[in-house]
Amino acid sequence: MSKLLSPGRHVGIVVGALLCGMALASDLWAQSQKLYVAHPAATLSDAPFYVALDKGYYQQEGFEVLSIFVMGGPTAAQALTASSIHFSLALGSGTRAAMMGAPLKGIFGFNEKPIFSLYGRADLGVKSPQDLRGKAIAVTGIGGSTDYAARAILLHFGLNPDKDATVVALGGGTNVWSAIETGRVQAAILWPPYDVLAMERGMRKILYLGDIIKLPASGVVTSDRRIQEEPRVVKGFLRATLRGLRALENGANREENSRIIARAFKLERDTALRTYDFLRGIQTSDGILSFEVLKNEIDIARERVKDPKVAALSVEEVTKRMYNFAPLGEVLREEKKRER
Repeated sequence: MSKLLSPGRHVGIVVGALLCGMALASDLWAQSQKLYVAHPAATLSDAPFYVALDKGYYQQEGFEVLSIFVMGGPTAAQALTASSIHFSLALGSGTRAAMMGAPLKGIFGFNEKPIFSLYGRADLGVKSPQDLRGKAIAVTGIGGSTDYAARAILLHFGLNPDKDATVVALGGGTNVWSAIETGRVQAAILWPPYDVLAMERGMRKILYLGDIIKLPASGVVTSDRRIQEEPRVVKGFLRATLRGLRALENGANREENSRIIARAFKLERDTALRTYDFLRGIQTSDGILSFEVLKNEIDIARERVKDPKVAALSVEEVTKRMYNFAPLGEVLREEKKRER
């Protein structure tokens, strides 16, 4: 025969259970490992990371992820080498440092196409590629990715980057966008969401860099030491990031993903939706970059550093210096096993 509990006793059991649950949750949170992730800037091409963060995937792996904004990708590479941070999202700077001998590796690629496009102000005389002659083109910095984009596009149209146009370095943040929006320059290399804003304001797209070359836009870098000594941490971070990539890839989640992007970057809904559509179209399928993309990146990196020792190495040797997809490969194999 069952016994009915008195109201007082019932409340006591419920409260006790709640307190036990709260204590357990507190213990689990206390056990979460803090991971420091460096960003040179808040970049929309890092969307898989932001989606994974918003959806709690890192927390589910037992991590409390803390974003650290640093002054430039080289600073992030130095912090990784010194073990001051766990991961960096400055893929280009990190892998170039690795190419020159730094004990770092790219371990996850978010995109297989670049994010940059060249836009011109039609009302200031830039309606076609040939109109770029004698005009000023804004980039973030000389020798950086936006500078490369401007020069590659000019060369594609038969123009000399050093003679036919003036490439102007204005720094990061909103500087480049502000310059073309206010008419200080007639053209600029833009990236999401500024490319969307440019179209909304009637600016003329001259060329998307991804139409002439495939290049990685962003990804994850860590230290060789971290890979060797903390494989559980590395694989857990990769597993959560891969889930973020998968969620971003799913077109059925378009509205939800766009809301995440809008919150993270303070965008209007329509701008976030169009930005999401672009990002979804350039991301990798599983975080591993193709040989074509790696070769293109290596060729450009070699041209930038102009080091004869690096130039003497084969593409395969340089790739081994710059990337290690073995931990991600393990994560992908484990994923397939779970699906069986």
